[in-house]
Amino acid sequence: MKSKKYENFSMLPFLLIFAIIFFIFLLIFSFRVSFIKIYHSIPGVVVGPNQVMVLLSSKDLSWFYHNRFVFISGKKSKFSIERVEKNLIKRDKKVYHQVFLEVSFPKKYLENDSITLVIYQKNRSFSSIFFDIWKGG
Repeated sequence: MKSKKYENFSMLPFLLIFAIIFFIFLLIFSFRVSFIKIYHSIPGVVVGPNQVMVLLSSKDLSWFYHNRFVFISGKKSKFSIERVEKNLIKRDKKVYHQVFLEVSFPKKYLENDSITLVIYQKNRSFSSIFFDIWKGG
């Protein structure tokens, strides 16, 4: 019995392999393109109205120089650096700096209360996070 061209399924394996390769390429491309924002929380002390004091390492201080916003109690607030006292404490071969920030925060925080500031650190690609988890750390 003769079969017609449209009844011939010899093209099906080729299309299936092509579709799988295309899907894998699409997944790899989407992993490279998608980014996740990484944030870092830093404890501070309220020292006055709209003023917070934090102790920062040199790397943390560079994050504060590159950012203008922090999150306090889940709300984005603009801040400015009032003054920096460098090389205040040296512990475990790390140098810490005392930084005074001018930032608006909720009225529930009084003087000498502890406050957590959350600041943007960097973007990481989904693939780099995936491979870090894959390696185990």
